[in-house]
Amino acid sequence: MKRSVFGLIAAIITANMLWASEEAYDGAGLHWVVLWGMVGLLASLNQFSRMRSDDAIQPADGPANKTFRTAQLADIGWMLIAVGQWISTARLFRTGGDRRTALNLSLEWFALAIAWWVFRQLQRHHDQRRQLGILFACLIAGIATYGLWQHHVIYVQQSDWYTGIRNELDELAGSDNPASFGQIAKLKSELQQNGIPLSGTDRILWENRLLNSTEPTGTFALANTLAGLLGVGLVMIAGQLANEWMKSVHRRKLQMLYLCIVFTLAGYCFVLTKSRTAWIATLVGFVILFAQRRRTPASTRRAFRIAVFAGATMLLTSAIAAATGALDKEVLLESPRSLQFRLLYWLGTRDVLLESPVFGAGPGNFRQAYLRHKPPESSEEIRDPHNMLLEAWTSGGLMSLVGIILCSTAWGISFRHSRSSDREQNERLNKRVTDSEVTESADAFNIEGALWKACVTGFLLHSVWQWLNGRDFSDAIDPFLLVPFTSVAGCWILTRSIRPRRSPQKEGQQGRNESGFEPMSNRICLAASAVLGIHLLGAGGFQMPSVMLVFAAMLTGATGSDPVLPPAQNNAAEKSNLSTRLAATTNLVLCTIGLFVSIRFGLMPVRESEQFSQQAQFALIDGNTSTAVAFFKKAASADPFGVHPRQQIAELETYRLQEMVRQQVQGHSASVPPDERREINPALTRQFKLALRACENLENADLQSVVVPRLRSECEYAMFEGTGDRSHLGKAVEHLQEVVRMYPTNPVDLWRLAITAADDSQRLPLAKNAAAKAVLQDEINHKWGHIDRYLSEDQLSQLESILNQ
Repeated sequence: MKRSVFGLIAAIITANMLWASEEAYDGAGLHWVVLWGMVGLLASLNQFSRMRSDDAIQPADGPANKTFRTAQLADIGWMLIAVGQWISTARLFRTGGDRRTALNLSLEWFALAIAWWVFRQLQRHHDQRRQLGILFACLIAGIATYGLWQHHVIYVQQSDWYTGIRNELDELAGSDNPASFGQIAKLKSELQQNGIPLSGTDRILWENRLLNSTEPTGTFALANTLAGLLGVGLVMIAGQLANEWMKSVHRRKLQMLYLCIVFTLAGYCFVLTKSRTAWIATLVGFVILFAQRRRTPASTRRAFRIAVFAGATMLLTSAIAAATGALDKEVLLESPRSLQFRLLYWLGTRDVLLESPVFGAGPGNFRQAYLRHKPPESSEEIRDPHNMLLEAWTSGGLMSLVGIILCSTAWGISFRHSRSSDREQNERLNKRVTDSEVTESADAFNIEGALWKACVTGFLLHSVWQWLNGRDFSDAIDPFLLVPFTSVAGCWILTRSIRPRRSPQKEGQQGRNESGFEPMSNRICLAASAVLGIHLLGAGGFQMPSVMLVFAAMLTGATGSDPVLPPAQNNAAEKSNLSTRLAATTNLVLCTIGLFVSIRFGLMPVRESEQFSQQAQFALIDGNTSTAVAFFKKAASADPFGVHPRQQIAELETYRLQEMVRQQVQGHSASVPPDERREINPALTRQFKLALRACENLENADLQSVVVPRLRSECEYAMFEGTGDRSHLGKAVEHLQEVVRMYPTNPVDLWRLAITAADDSQRLPLAKNAAAKAVLQDEINHKWGHIDRYLSEDQLSQLESILNQ
């Protein structure tokens, strides 16, 4: 692969690691999909310019042929995963569901398919495999450094800031001074501008995360995501340190010192994440890394020293975390409880799969299907099953599941055949490489000196996109700069001593370039991919592009052959020109189509809709509901598949209807029941129709959304309160029954059904049944400690009165 293309790839990889991949559901990573599409086009064109490439050569027989078949098996598996996502998305467009989220994630898999293809080519070359290892190690080091700053500085500052504002709000709320109303509005506006919920369950959850959780998240939204990538980094760095310590000569002390420091910092941050699945997965990765080395007395002693260093480092970082209070006994004591919740997730997922075992629920549509089967003991409305196999099945159907199984099989075959040590691989490589091959490789593939420039370019790409999205860089120095500073410094340190060395066999001949960071061997990639694979069996991440990007890089290295330098002459390549040209043409056509779809139906509508939605949010903060609705309508018009703006419109129109009813009711005496309010208000009727139309538009965007019947019930009940027409009460009850059918374990919905049905004497049995279920679910929530799901004392007293009727 040409130097310029590899530089672009390195820049895009860097940028991909800097945004919260959990936001891929909302289309936050579609701009990187477009860049990966451009890489695919460039790589396809590059194939046409080098018909004599070794990429087209297939080994004829022997161990190399087995390796080639193993790589093919993994390639087929990864493509089946992507195709399964696309087929399930196409089916979702026909059957109904959240099509925008499904389309966003399927486009992300288009980018991941290109990344796999690119990684497969890069992993075949000695220098590029080393460069990928350096890049990932340095990026993970930078993210770990930022995570430590989060834990020790940022979280403390945020906690103090929020506590101060909340205390001031509580004091002003109890004051009778009219002047305090303006200050209250100002403080609430400040909280809203920072995306902080003001009340309800969302506020409880947000405060728990801020005040009670100190786990670093790095550049991601979840500590589990960071933990998985840190585990990969620890195994990679340990493998490199092992390579260096195993050498008897040519050790690079500066590089070794840097790797030791990075290992310590990453290990400390890794412990702070409190991710038990990542801890177990990383331990397995270390076992895989060192278990298959062929031992000599000298290498055994060195391996023992490495194990002692790694163990001592992890114990030291754990002791520091325990001493500072970041790690406590509850982390271990709550492990069985965490496993219980995982089992509950998987139990509900089983019922989801029974509904649609062939195609699954569709990418990003798991939550809607899961709520119908959520066990009563579980509280979280999870977005994924927290298991890579189940998530592949639920999002991409059987085809994606088969793809995961094929990739796992390829990994197992590679693990069985990985018997030689890193030194033996390099010695075998040296014997096969001629002087002309070394020269060609150094000229065409060796760009270590420019790797830090590609890293800087990636950070600039990320910063420019943030600036285009309204990020203000005029404030004080952003601690996020720790990531680029640490990563670029690492790239410079690990590549600074790369110089061609003389061959000891023939004086005057130029030998291989040498670096303190060896190419990632198959063993390192096997261990690193095992870390992520095992971690994802108990955590989310299958639909997170950054996680799967690292997984793809490690898995292609694990299932491919040893890194080789391209031969200067190979007559067999001439016979494969036709197949190579056909493959290049196919790749070019597919990348062109995918790039067009990503821009036309992905990036452009999502970007335009987000801009209008941001303006609508500013209008809401200012209290201008009408302007907000107008902007949300523009956002919905810009994105024909967007669910969020349509849901906002439906909620605002319902709120406006309830406000009109509340104002009208205030004109009646408090003793007048709804049945005696017979006047028809044209404005009220008009608003009611607007609210129902907004609910219909939301239903068209997401047929499985439980929000639609919930809002319809609120509209119907509001009209019952305003007009006294009992037909509206009956419809409100019917819609609430639909809500409970779609989400049977939500105590608030059960409470709402009970009190609404109790207004009609003919539906008293239904009200009592719903009240009994609500009380039972609340008892289960108290038993399992789901404090964010508790019913209030007033709600419980209402349910008791219904049960006593």
